[in-house]
Amino acid sequence: MFHNVPGMIRRIAFFLSLFGLVLAGCSPSGSLVGGKPYRKKKPAIVSLSPSATEILLTYGVQSRLVGRTEACNFPPAVKPIEIVCTVKPDYERIAKLDPGLIVYDAQLFSAADIERLKAPDRELYSIQGDTVPEFMDSVLELGHLMHTEPTASEYTDRISIAYNKVKSDPLTKKVKVAIVIASPTGQHMIAGKKSFAASCVGACGAEIVGPDSNKFEALSPESFIQMAPDGIIIATTKNDAEVAVKSLVSDPRIKSMAAIVNDKVFSIDQDVVLRRGSRVDKLIEISHRKLKALFP
Repeated sequence: MFHNVPGMIRRIAFFLSLFGLVLAGCSPSGSLVGGKPYRKKKPAIVSLSPSATEILLTYGVQSRLVGRTEACNFPPAVKPIEIVCTVKPDYERIAKLDPGLIVYDAQLFSAADIERLKAPDRELYSIQGDTVPEFMDSVLELGHLMHTEPTASEYTDRISIAYNKVKSDPLTKKVKVAIVIASPTGQHMIAGKKSFAASCVGACGAEIVGPDSNKFEALSPESFIQMAPDGIIIATTKNDAEVAVKSLVSDPRIKSMAAIVNDKVFSIDQDVVLRRGSRVDKLIEISHRKLKALFP
């Protein structure tokens, strides 16, 4: 896929793809370079994923996004867009909007939920990728569906630059890092080693410790002590950062851990850590900068 190709070459490839469509007569049945059919443009889009909403509004099709979830809160332009999903999608409201494309998060909905979203002349797409390269491929495919290949390429270029930059300037020492969601009740969560967040932070040269999973799991204090992370990243909201950090470092079950005793704990905006959205490059850059400061 294009993520291993320098940004300028990737953009040229997209423009050649579009030129090939023109040569094909601009017909919906024409094909892009690579054999992918160029689909007929369908105006209305519904997002059932905060991550997708970020991408759609920041690098996609602001004027065509007509529905979102209650949890979608970034960028600010999201506010006037109609809410069509709280815990579950509002199928009747979505049907009235008649979207040609629904972008969703497969981890948030059951197969039955997805089946109810299907309709004639409607496409469903789930942003995928537990690694940074896989995610970039998925964004490019979404750009193809929306007919916004240049902006999708622009975003993946930004991610690629950040990703390659930190990989070329890794931490100077071997460091084990855990990514945690802290809870005042002590029911903390920890990112799996195969999660997308782990891929972003791991690009900095850190060894991510956690369960063998691609998502956040319940944190066992006993297992956490055995993992012995040198540093801990806490995913939290800006307003709750102080409380979240305190709830973890003062937890009597783990407060003797070296990372806590040595004050190698810092927080990053929860939405930036948890979402595969429009700020993936920022997560990579922030993680790299803070880890470099903690482990010079």
